[in-house]
Amino acid sequence: MIAAECGADRIELCSGYVEGGLTPTAATIQFVKQEINVPVQVMIRPRGGNFCFSEMEKEIMFRDMALSIAAGADGIVTGALMSNGMVDEKFMEEAVHIAEGRPVTFHRAFDVCIHPQIEIKKLINLGVTRVLTSAQEKSAAMGIPLLRKLHENFGSEITILVAGGLNPANITAIASQTTCVEFHASARKKIMAPDSGFGIHVLPDPDFIRDMKAKLNA
Repeated sequence: MIAAECGADRIELCSGYVEGGLTPTAATIQFVKQEINVPVQVMIRPRGGNFCFSEMEKEIMFRDMALSIAAGADGIVTGALMSNGMVDEKFMEEAVHIAEGRPVTFHRAFDVCIHPQIEIKKLINLGVTRVLTSAQEKSAAMGIPLLRKLHENFGSEITILVAGGLNPANITAIASQTTCVEFHASARKKIMAPDSGFGIHVLPDPDFIRDMKAKLNA
């Protein structure tokens, strides 16, 4: 809700904010959809760690996808890899099927797959809408050459959604040098409170989001 109020064009809704995003509850999806008017893409990721999931985990993910769609999700954000580092095509095929025409984003599992320029072709053939990536670098700023190449070679078939360390200070240069048109940031800010011993509390930073939007619109 904070992100929408501050000008975000689309929301990636998740729990486990600190872990990079886990599947939110159906109640959360329903509530958010009632409160905001921008598209809500729901993260489907059952745990932190690697992206090689067991058959049981994948079955849970498929059920979460269906529940998310029923709760009002405008799209799905997910991803899975085989043990050899290639895209789990069977999993992604089923994800696209469950989404029933809604956008499907392959998340940053892409940044640890092998041969990204080969694997992205598989995602295109499967009907995936976007790939969320820092071009296999620690940050988008470091991945500019490959981000630009991916956008130039495949941007007419799949959207390259740039992520990884984006902020108001670097977004203008990254947007210009990659020529990409969609950008993702967690924009998170730690909420200072007494340490409970049970983790930290983070929320989106309103000033960060407003500044990012202003730089992109300039």
